[in-house]
Amino acid sequence: SYAQRGEDPVLVKLVEKTEVITKELGSIAAVVMKSITEKLDSDGIGEKTAKTLDALAGVTAPKSTQDELESTRKHFGKLKSEVEAADTILDRSKKLLEFDARLLKDALDVGFELAGASEMTSESKRGDKLRFSVPGNLPDSWQVTLDSLRPTRERDEPLWKWRQKSPQAVTFEPTGVLGGDTVQLHLQHPLVQRVMGRFLAQGFSMGDLSRVTVVRNRRDAIVRVIAFGRLSLFGAGAARLHDQLISVAARWYDTRSQPLQPFAEEGDKNAVILLEEILLESPTLKGVSKSILERVQAEAPTLFSQLWKPIREEADARATTAIAQLKARGRAESDALAQILDEQQAAIKKALNKQLSFDEVEGLDAEQMRREKVQFEDDKKYMQARLKTLAQEKETEPDNVRSLYDVKLHRLQPVGLVVLWPESRLGNGGKS
Repeated sequence: SYAQRGEDPVLVKLVEKTEVITKELGSIAAVVMKSITEKLDSDGIGEKTAKTLDALAGVTAPKSTQDELESTRKHFGKLKSEVEAADTILDRSKKLLEFDARLLKDALDVGFELAGASEMTSESKRGDKLRFSVPGNLPDSWQVTLDSLRPTRERDEPLWKWRQKSPQAVTFEPTGVLGGDTVQLHLQHPLVQRVMGRFLAQGFSMGDLSRVTVVRNRRDAIVRVIAFGRLSLFGAGAARLHDQLISVAARWYDTRSQPLQPFAEEGDKNAVILLEEILLESPTLKGVSKSILERVQAEAPTLFSQLWKPIREEADARATTAIAQLKARGRAESDALAQILDEQQAAIKKALNKQLSFDEVEGLDAEQMRREKVQFEDDKKYMQARLKTLAQEKETEPDNVRSLYDVKLHRLQPVGLVVLWPESRLGNGGKS
């Protein structure tokens, strides 16, 4: 720049101010720059322009900054609440979705055993991830499911030849790569879904699962019984709306004359948590003697019958809560749909009112103009027809959505009985 030319110092200062404003003020820069531009447009560049720029940046920026900060403060409390709510949802999701790989593997092994196959066998580690091989003696009906574990099929590779390839090794941890030689098994994987589907759909109806289980308890010296029932709520068309496991626990005394008293002690209330902790520590539990098993099996019908009434009462209370939650969800989704339909109506009406007739476009020949006009009329007819259907949908669809969450039937089924047997009462060598 040239000092003797009055415009140059102004331009230099303008460049410097622009850089500072953009760097330090962020979104407020637009406010300051607008003031500077208006001043230059009205007064031009003169001897006092440089001082004027300093004054504008010094006065406008603090005021604009204060205005923006005040606007931000209004939303800060709401944003903080949303972050805290998100943290709560994350913690709840972790508790619901997190699982121990040992437990998942143990459940899969039980499913493979029920299918007449062997357990998964461990392979060498790949990095820090333990890999397993799926059983090689699964029935032929599993071939489609096992396809999800095979290497990628080549473009022209025959199906019969591709299925001769052995399934890849599996792991229960993220592999970190796509298309590798290891497949991660998770709760939504087809293999896991098929195995778990046997427990969910068939439950104990096939007679190949025991309704009574004895678990060694190293935590205390009290024998506790936990009875489980399955509460299911169904909507229209037998759609399953809710599934919940109901549990009731009680202390089991040695004398048969004393009936079970559900939740008579604090330990009874925490029995299910205790069971989960024991299973997490040791998914495969051994060492309960045959005599204890026979005694528990003999007493199981009586024990379960004494706890069935409390299970029904607990299920009724849980069903009432679940039905209220389903109704609330139905209302929320119904209101959300009604709002969407209203917004669509408003948008279409706005578009129709914006352009009532076709306006000719310059630069188009007669044929192009004709096609544009036909397209305009078609669009207008469609929007008018859509307005009519939206009015009809507003009358029926929100109610239809709400009715999807109406409970038509609830069912309570017995699941099984778990006895927490103290290790201290197993006798010598851990057995009675």
